[in-house]
Amino acid sequence: MEMSEIFKPMLVQAAMMTVLGYWLVWARIGSLVRGKITEKDVEKHGWQGWIKNAGDNYSNQFEIPVVFFVLCFALFLMNAVTSTVMLLAWLFVGSRALHALIHLSVNVIKYRFLVFLLGYFLLTALLVFALMAAF
Repeated sequence: MEMSEIFKPMLVQAAMMTVLGYWLVWARIGSLVRGKITEKDVEKHGWQGWIKNAGDNYSNQFEIPVVFFVLCFALFLMNAVTSTVMLLAWLFVGSRALHALIHLSVNVIKYRFLVFLLGYFLLTALLVFALMAAF
């Protein structure tokens, strides 16, 4: 397996984070321009409703995905990228996309938590592969 293949799910995750960031900016500016919220409202109470969810989701993208990037890069450096590692990496990215979709649409906590937990298990499996390669 070509070790550089691990960069593909990393780049897709980074692209998703970028799209979510632009979407958040668009949503916030749109709410201000349409007069649905004022700057004073934001100063006093912060963002509310679905725009708050969008901001929370964007912040979530800089939590466990950061560990994903570190693990993928470590696996690359150790020449430990296997088909199993690739499957885990793609499934992790898929779990983050599904988590974002749930968070930004129906936002049912039970489903969002289950998808988060799945992603966390996938990340743990990547960690195990990295530890086995290192030691």
